[in-house]
Amino acid sequence: MPWVAGQERAFEELGDWYHRIDLRDGRVTPGDRNQALVFDFYRPHLPSDLTGLEVLDLGANAGGLSVEFAARGAQVLAIETRDEYLAQAEYVVGVLGLQDQITLQQADFYDCFDLGQFDIVCFLGLVYHLRHPQLALDMLGRLCRGTLLASSQTIPSDGLVMQNRATRIEGRSLGAIVGWEPTEELFREMIAHAGFRNPRLVSRKPHVGESPGNICGNRSYFIADAGEPRMLPFLDRGYVGDPRFRWQ
Repeated sequence: MPWVAGQERAFEELGDWYHRIDLRDGRVTPGDRNQALVFDFYRPHLPSDLTGLEVLDLGANAGGLSVEFAARGAQVLAIETRDEYLAQAEYVVGVLGLQDQITLQQADFYDCFDLGQFDIVCFLGLVYHLRHPQLALDMLGRLCRGTLLASSQTIPSDGLVMQNRATRIEGRSLGAIVGWEPTEELFREMIAHAGFRNPRLVSRKPHVGESPGNICGNRSYFIADAGEPRMLPFLDRGYVGDPRFRWQ
């Protein structure tokens, strides 16, 4: 795409970037989270041609993952709540000329229940930002008619354990961080209890750009098939009654 007058100034004025995105004009956004590499975790499990598929990208940030889906023909609804990330996403979509394939919408996660159904739902790196992670997955069971992509920072422990994120970050008060981190085993159980079939691990790596010793724990990337949605609101989850389950 040819350079457009004013792009350089706009690029600099969009604040700190979280996503590292190749703008295909010789420039790369200066974030350290390369969503193209995240997409590569799932590439072997997805069709090479996504034309005609509808994708929901939750917590889209600057649109790094949305761009990967759109580049393969998908129609993407990218949901983001923060103004600065939406501005960056608008810029990226404009520079890449993907306005006809990526729709940006500002919304809170819990406002997404009425968006309809999607062939692919991306729920990556959001679990530990939500106060009610199982409710979130229950909602996704009704939004997804095909494939769920889900990832979480997972705590290095065996069994069904859920830990408050604040307890694992030194110097932060309990109320400073809202969110929970499960063990990998529990995360798999949560996906299954939301009605998804065959949740399976596709990668076990730190978030791209973070070191293996990152204090927030390892990251587990899962894929699952849409199944029978469960009743809402969730009140009875089998893993909660399991003697192995415990809160920390």
